[in-house]
Amino acid sequence: MEALPDDALLEVMQYLDIADLLACRLVCRRLGSLALLPELWRHHSIDIDDVYPDDGEIPRYSICAVLRLAPCLRSWHVCLPEKYHTMFATTRCAVNKLTLWMRQVDGKGALQASLLIRNQEALGRLRRLSLGLGNAVVYYCVKDTADAYELLGTVASTSRLEELSITGFQRYPQSTLAGLDRSFLGASLKSFEHDPRRPDAEPFCQFILSTHASTLESIDLDEHAQTSTSTATLLAGMPNLRSLRCGMMPGLEAVAGCELLRDLDLCVAYDGEARAAAEFLRRATQLVKLTLRYDESKATMVPAPSPDMDFLLALAATGRSHLEELEIYVDIWEHHYFPQQQALLKALPRLPALKLLNVEARTEDDILLGITPANAPSLRTLQVFRMDLECSHDALHRDAVQKCLSLNPELKLITYAPIYCYRDDRCAWCLLGCHQEMRDDSDPERVDYVTIPRI
Repeated sequence: MEALPDDALLEVMQYLDIADLLACRLVCRRLGSLALLPELWRHHSIDIDDVYPDDGEIPRYSICAVLRLAPCLRSWHVCLPEKYHTMFATTRCAVNKLTLWMRQVDGKGALQASLLIRNQEALGRLRRLSLGLGNAVVYYCVKDTADAYELLGTVASTSRLEELSITGFQRYPQSTLAGLDRSFLGASLKSFEHDPRRPDAEPFCQFILSTHASTLESIDLDEHAQTSTSTATLLAGMPNLRSLRCGMMPGLEAVAGCELLRDLDLCVAYDGEARAAAEFLRRATQLVKLTLRYDESKATMVPAPSPDMDFLLALAATGRSHLEELEIYVDIWEHHYFPQQQALLKALPRLPALKLLNVEARTEDDILLGITPANAPSLRTLQVFRMDLECSHDALHRDAVQKCLSLNPELKLITYAPIYCYRDDRCAWCLLGCHQEMRDDSDPERVDYVTIPRI
């Protein structure tokens, strides 16, 4: 081994895990020195999360040793407050992605998080930052305190970030934005995720959108409706916007002018904003992927939409659509049927580029029987959530299914159902015992998306 050059040893050591890299420091001086080089650490990650203890298992390596010795890491996931917070705030181990979960929302946790973020910012590698409140265990017992949200000011003023995610926060006091305009160093964000659930969160969201407007490419505002027209105005002025997820907002139709926008995930409802959303879809002929999430609670409270409020007809109105993927989600847990099945069938002939159609709702045979190569020439994948099936074997023998597959020889049909009936009350087809190749005895309770074969 002594005859091997350092480059050859480094090539081999790149396959070592963290525990083995730390062990190399005890072998000899040469390996000990090589084990501290950045190229061996930049692809490794550590996760410090004792909310879900790993069955009491002691880790093979010490987190503290990593933070003392490793020059860098790809990512670091930590829950705060934490007893090792002093080391967290002073470590020289620079990370590219930092994920912080606040288990205890108070001044102590916020201070630890702020110091940790500032330390990583000073080290110069921090490009992706994710800040979340709570988790499945403690989310519902979190008590909001104003002190914790001073942390948001630290996050918003962190320089050189390319990705920022902030989720779970409920209150945004005005002091959060105080002085940020003076400390902001320049636009850098390419991706921004935020869930502004209350109106008082919108100024903070708009601050991020405005200060990074020239660089932002992907924005996820969750499904919550915006109340201010300023948000849509900011989005419409972004020259590099490519992907957007949002709820209804005033002035949304102006965002259709973003020439690079290709991917839209929109929560829609038949309320006062429906006409604006339809007008947006009518103008946005540049979209390649569209996800519509229907707010069924509002949709069922008003009459059927007029033609100028029908989202699907508006989408296909110009006949110049470049849409290749269309996904439609309804409140599947309430088992409601998709309310615009006929509108979808009318729109298909004017969506000539459509390759994938996914309807995540209970669907009827009309959808299957209405798709042909004549009205959907480019469609190659059709995914429907449920069709009142006992199992996928039942779907295989369904007349509408086989007719759809026979009319569309290049179409792949996918549905969500049990793989095969293993219950005492088996469907008629499973009782016959045909198509045994569809059985999956390894997991009798398995329910999954299944591609329906042709008979």
